[in-house]
Amino acid sequence: MRHGRKIVLEQRPRAESDVAVAAASILAREGFINWLERKGKELGMRLGRGVSQGVKETAKKLIETNGPKALREMAKVHFRTAHEIAPEHYVAPPAREDWRPRTSSKVTN
Repeated sequence: MRHGRKIVLEQRPRAESDVAVAAASILAREGFINWLERKGKELGMRLGRGVSQGVKETAKKLIETNGPKALREMAKVHFRTAHEIAPEHYVAPPAREDWRPRTSSKVTN
């Protein structure tokens, strides 16, 4: 960890305004899409992105064909969708808390 002590970690909104961050984001996205296509061909099914009904149907087919553990290799199973598809294998995530700041509805003069 001695070498890591010299690293400066910068967090900021809209980091894609930095050319290096934007380029890394583009390359990561391309890698992800290419992986989906390769893995889909390997499995003989189209792997979509997001949480559409088509994605849920594909996930159900994947579980039917390869078992519920296969979903762990393909998806973020800590999301609610995994629980909806295979509730006996993936727990429901905790309920969301309201993250917005509380504002008073009264206006004072």
